[in-house]
Amino acid sequence: MISSELLQGYSKKSDRQLDLLKCPDCGSLHDEAKLSGSCYECDSHIAHKRYSTQATVDYAICSNCSSEVLYTRDNEIGERWEVPGYYCRNCTTILEVKSNGQFVQPEQFLNNSQGSGFEVQAVNSERTKTVAEMFSWSTKVEGVGFWSYQPDSHRVWLASLNNCYCGFVTLDDNDKLIQIWTDPGVRRQDVATMLLEYICETVLPADGELWMNKPTDQGKELFKSLIDSDDKIFGRKVEDKYVRKAIRL
Repeated sequence: MISSELLQGYSKKSDRQLDLLKCPDCGSLHDEAKLSGSCYECDSHIAHKRYSTQATVDYAICSNCSSEVLYTRDNEIGERWEVPGYYCRNCTTILEVKSNGQFVQPEQFLNNSQGSGFEVQAVNSERTKTVAEMFSWSTKVEGVGFWSYQPDSHRVWLASLNNCYCGFVTLDDNDKLIQIWTDPGVRRQDVATMLLEYICETVLPADGELWMNKPTDQGKELFKSLIDSDDKIFGRKVEDKYVRKAIRL
């Protein structure tokens, strides 16, 4: 079960007739209270009272903060990931993502056909890119959002556990470990360990060392549990002496 703060979806959904602002150029609907003055779709200026109109729109209750979220252009995530969907502007919880022509909650979107048990898949399709973006956004909740999905400079592998994407690991162009993360819903199930093992045994060059950024506290605990007396993790020497020291503390 996925339990990320940003992947909780909505608790109920209905429709409501409201006074909204309709862009005269592209026709997109906006919540007047959230509009900055320009259309989020085409950047046209919208005079608040002049373009008021009644419309029926969906709205949902955010499962994370209980805010009511109108399904208007102001709350779309499509511009970020090129995939239609909606999120709560109050707490940035993702409510829905469009998949195969219909909107589904994030937990449904993360389902896949990787089979039972643990699997690893490279980010090499539009769907997996979207999953990587969702997880990247999720890490910011924990204060480790120093990385965001950058397909031109990073390579990403997704973890799958029992038919559900549940984490990722990232290397840069120089094979340096940038980030490893697993969803809170699957913590303590060795997903991060298995991801790291996959990278060390399958991806890194045969004679390559394990380079990494300064680990977070959670990262230190993971690496500390895996490093051996030869300063190796899954047969790869931890090259940076400062990282080795941090792990040893």
